Amino acid sequence: MSSRKSPARSSDDFCHGQIGTHTGRSDVNLALSEDVDSLEAEAIATDLDALPIPYRFEVQSLGQIQHPPLIEHIRRVGTCVYARGG
Repeated sequence: MSSRKSPARSSDDFCHGQIGTHTGRSDVNLALSEDVDSLEAEAIATDLDALPIPYRFEVQSLGQIQHPPLIEHIRRVGTCVYARGG
């Protein structure tokens, strides 16, 4: 992982995940809380892709997704894999 420090986050941080996709772009999709900007999401994806595991990651901020059906799908089907502060 990089030495980049993560900024402090609020207690409502979350990360929704889905394994397996309908495209060949990634094996794991992660949607981060809306306050994560696209540059930070890309940095997180780069860190994850550098891990010695055989999976490809796609990381996006919910605030950057412009397709309402995708947002609804993430909220309905995605699994919360991390939430700070419970």
